[in-house]
Amino acid sequence: MAFQKIKHISKRIREGALKTMLHQTRWIYRYARHYWLVILFYTLIGLLGTVVSLGSSLVSKDL
Repeated sequence: MAFQKIKHISKRIREGALKTMLHQTRWIYRYARHYWLVILFYTLIGLLGTVVSLGSSLVSKDL
């Protein structure tokens, strides 16, 4: 069972799956580096929404 799994992984690496994954990872990092301010902005908006939601639930439970 484990030998077959290793054999399958080795076959996929020889077929170029590892190169494809590395290429896709580089593309994602280049994309993220280009749009890092936008990513940061939307992350902060999401965090702010979470904080406001938790705060309003704490306030509303006492009403």
